[in-house]
Amino acid sequence: MAKNSASNPSWFTPKRLLLIFCVINMINYMDRGAIASNGVNGSLGSCTDSGICTSGSGIQGDFNLSNFQDGILSSAFMVGLLVASPIFASLAKSHDPFRLIGVGLSVWTFAVAGCGSSFDFWSIAICRMLVGVGEASFISLAAPFIDDNAPIEQKTAWLAMFYMCIPAGTALGYVYGGFVGSQFNWRVAFWGMAILMLPFPVLGFVMKPLQLKGFAPLESKEMVAPETEEVYRIDDGMPASDQACIRESKSSSKLWDQCTRFSKDMQVLLHYQVYVINVLGYISYNFVIGAYSYWGPKAGYNIYHMSNADLLFGGITIVCGIVGTLSGGLILDKMNSTISNAFKILSGATFLGTIFCLSAFCLRSLSGFIVLFSIGELLIFATQAPVNYISLHCVKPSLRPLSMAISTVSIHIFGDVPSSPLVGVLQDHIHNWRKTALILTSIFFLAAGIWFIGIFLQTVDLFNEDDEEQPAATRNGKTKPLLEASQYSMGDVAKDLTAGTVGGAAQLICGHPFDTIKVKLQSQPAPLPGQLPKYAGAMDAVKQTLAAEGPRGLYKGMGAPLATVAAFNAVLFTVRGQMETLLRSHPGAPLTAQQQVVAGAGAGVAVSFLACPTELIKCRLQAQSALAGAGAGAGSGTATVAVKYGGPMDVARQVLRSEGGTKGLFKGLVPTMAREIPGNAVMFGVYEAVKQLIAGGSDTSKLGRGSMIVAGGLAGASFWLLVYPTDVVKSVIQVDDCKNPKYSGSFDAFRKIKASEGFKGLYKGFGPAMARSVPANAACFLAYEVTRSALG
Repeated sequence: MAKNSASNPSWFTPKRLLLIFCVINMINYMDRGAIASNGVNGSLGSCTDSGICTSGSGIQGDFNLSNFQDGILSSAFMVGLLVASPIFASLAKSHDPFRLIGVGLSVWTFAVAGCGSSFDFWSIAICRMLVGVGEASFISLAAPFIDDNAPIEQKTAWLAMFYMCIPAGTALGYVYGGFVGSQFNWRVAFWGMAILMLPFPVLGFVMKPLQLKGFAPLESKEMVAPETEEVYRIDDGMPASDQACIRESKSSSKLWDQCTRFSKDMQVLLHYQVYVINVLGYISYNFVIGAYSYWGPKAGYNIYHMSNADLLFGGITIVCGIVGTLSGGLILDKMNSTISNAFKILSGATFLGTIFCLSAFCLRSLSGFIVLFSIGELLIFATQAPVNYISLHCVKPSLRPLSMAISTVSIHIFGDVPSSPLVGVLQDHIHNWRKTALILTSIFFLAAGIWFIGIFLQTVDLFNEDDEEQPAATRNGKTKPLLEASQYSMGDVAKDLTAGTVGGAAQLICGHPFDTIKVKLQSQPAPLPGQLPKYAGAMDAVKQTLAAEGPRGLYKGMGAPLATVAAFNAVLFTVRGQMETLLRSHPGAPLTAQQQVVAGAGAGVAVSFLACPTELIKCRLQAQSALAGAGAGAGSGTATVAVKYGGPMDVARQVLRSEGGTKGLFKGLVPTMAREIPGNAVMFGVYEAVKQLIAGGSDTSKLGRGSMIVAGGLAGASFWLLVYPTDVVKSVIQVDDCKNPKYSGSFDAFRKIKASEGFKGLYKGFGPAMARSVPANAACFLAYEVTRSALG
């Protein structure tokens, strides 16, 4: 303790650290409660039979969200949380964990502020996913920090205080969201929470980092810097292109090292029998808790005819959650905090709590139910601190962040996420809420039984064990500040991702109006004899679109590609980078234009699976006005009847419901791959060839922006020159009526278009496509290069 206090900042006393982490955790769960509150979530507008209408309120009212979309928002954070938790836990091996929390909280703060500034469903859904990404670093790393700094005799009690903030924060969020949303605006509620959180990420970067047990101190990294960097030493006289290649090879190598380390750590983690038993019991436990939180009020209303089921169940859960969580931690400390004693509390409290909850649902009296159910929940929530104590102490110190991350991911994926729909299916089958509640509650016995097995396992507390399995470089001090660019192992990948995202956004904003006109021309049916086509040409399509829909009509269908542009470019540039690494004869070797063709083709394979559903949604939104007009003018003689869609989510919902589920979203995958693979191959090849031609050699680092614009424009033009007929086939297949299809497949579509309209039909909309390709791709490559250069 003396050594730690000397190395740590004096301001960070253990109690202050616990207080800060508890406040952060409470604000985090305030967000969960606030978005579910009536003041923030709101409701749709409605009209009575007498014609009196009331406007909607909150998020649902402002964005006119269906209940399906509204439900997605409540759980969208889970996507980012589940994906990012293992990543942050793995990064803690090579980056300072305290700084990682700062990075995560920064993402959380900006994402919550983004929720308040959102303008439609897609924008707020993306922000909710990023909230989960920000939360991931904190849930993986906060508990190990608390465990390190807590007094030995109060370790579980400190963990209990931390986890007590979950129900307390959720309850506070309900009240906060209801008040601020009703008195001001739902957006203000999000901005307020972002302001409350803002000091903590700043603190994470400004204060001297805390040392986490099992990880090397930052000060020792200088001792091994020459040894670890010697392999990648760069000569100042080396050409800039070779230096860039060496840096890229170094980044790829370190990324591979991260993946390899994560894989090895997972193998080690899953060999701890105590950990596996603990998580299996936790999954069963969370399966019931998740279904309780979703179906509890409805079951209570149907069984006991409660008039205020939401308030009653919420109140019982909050009070019992706070009291039960604290009690569990205090009891384990009094018993002597050991893994065996923790399993005894887990199995005993869960078993007794199950009996009380089952007895409560068997009673006919509401007052008797409340008393027995409250006692049952007190016992059930007493497990929170012991179960996390086991996860922290049954593994070596350096594996604790990964242990917490995998535990969190597992209890959600296999626990509360599937439990609500499965219980719904059970209720639909037996049509008796009392029986459904009894069957669900009985699963607690499974959790108690699994934890009971843990009592008899050979348990060793590994908290004080030296982590000899840790790589030598890490033990010697190769822990790096996250934001130190020269040593950030994933820095180049992150820069490529950021630059690619900016480039994709620039391309989309610049080129989407041209794309809209292209799809309208491609998808309009061939006119019957004696009739004129709906659009005489590109300019006529522009005039009609502006007259009928205004300027917004040119950007119709932009929501889906805008929402996925980050993911699309992440896949494109990451896969292309890996292909470049594979194609190099040795690290640092420059690539030829031919090798860039191969790298582009590999990237095209990967992005096809993301582009297909995105393109389908976009094309249907863009084409529906053209198809509707054609159908109205031609009567029943047209082959395609338009379906009106309310937006991207409406397209996805209708396709999933009526066109074979997920398979329907991948309609047109074959022509999409036939477009993306050769198209990206040629585009990247031409881009590199033009740059080298202008530069007069392989060193293109000194090219000006004008040269990049020329190279990018020619690259985009080459893409469409090669694959445009394939794009026409893709578009007509994706907008084809699924109930009365005109085309049986890609080759059938090609034959029918050629037979009815000649080769000219395969180039419908070619003018707008070429007019789009030059400026849009020039903007994309220029934005990418400028952003990448600015990032260093």
